[in-house]
Amino acid sequence: MNSVTELRQKRLHDCRLNADRKLETLDEAEAFLVDRGVLTLTQDSALPSLFAATHEAPYKSGSAGFGSWPKTKWPWGSELTLRPGTYFNPQTEILIVVDDSPEIAHETFDADEFDGALERAEQSDLRVQEHGGRRTFVSTNAGYRLELHPPREWIEELLAQGDELRLSELHLKADDPAGKAKALAQILDVERDGANVEVGDTVVRFVRGGPQGRPELFGELFV
Repeated sequence: MNSVTELRQKRLHDCRLNADRKLETLDEAEAFLVDRGVLTLTQDSALPSLFAATHEAPYKSGSAGFGSWPKTKWPWGSELTLRPGTYFNPQTEILIVVDDSPEIAHETFDADEFDGALERAEQSDLRVQEHGGRRTFVSTNAGYRLELHPPREWIEELLAQGDELRLSELHLKADDPAGKAKALAQILDVERDGANVEVGDTVVRFVRGGPQGRPELFGELFV
């Protein structure tokens, strides 16, 4: 069992309260949010705090309210809400990252195809984020991010059950179906027919009526 001292040290590390782990950029702040799952703006609870992790002096020393926010990094709270999958509750001042985006078929991603997708993203100057070697996101510049998975044992086990149940179609509501489909097909280097993209044995169909930005799950067809 960890001692109280060890637990406190772990909290200081995980919440980035050590000066050597201060947040320097907005991308680091987003990675911090993804890692923790939830952040408060100000340090007023046991939850990790975005502003505390910046270690930046307040806008006005000794002031309360907005004056106590970081001098230059105070806009980060609102700027993070522009990142896909991030939501903010103004009543509690809590930022939440929600990974509720539907996953595209994993079967296309063997080692070479995974590396190829990342290479195409870099050639197109798309932002690639890797979080602890566990999750890789590619910003499509079409209002949403694509999460890619390299080969993993649990994925292989899931695919081994394909004779029992297979995802034939995935329907996603989007504000710009053709644009979303084009971005997906470009990164994966797969066939596209208008707003439909063939990913392995699954057809991803983007349909109208979705929110601006990240597509919304509308329906699934299993066979």
